Amino acid sequence: MIPDLPTPFDLVFIDADKQNYPGYLEAVIGRMARGGLIIADNVLWSGKVLKTEKSEQTAALMRYASLVRNDERLDR
Repeated sequence: MIPDLPTPFDLVFIDADKQNYPGYLEAVIGRMARGGLIIADNVLWSGKVLKTEKSEQTAALMRYASLVRNDERLDR
């Protein structure tokens, strides 16, 4: 659905299945307006991202955070 939406996006709110957050980021990042804002829900996942034992959802949110932190196309 994302490729069919008109762009550029001024605002994107990601709140879907956590395992696909990294994919959603990649799908929208090149379609953002300059100065646009990407907001992602549950990235702290009730503190689960800090625990040693991680579920698939938690691991995906950690991958998402790493992508955001390391992507040169983003201002943080």
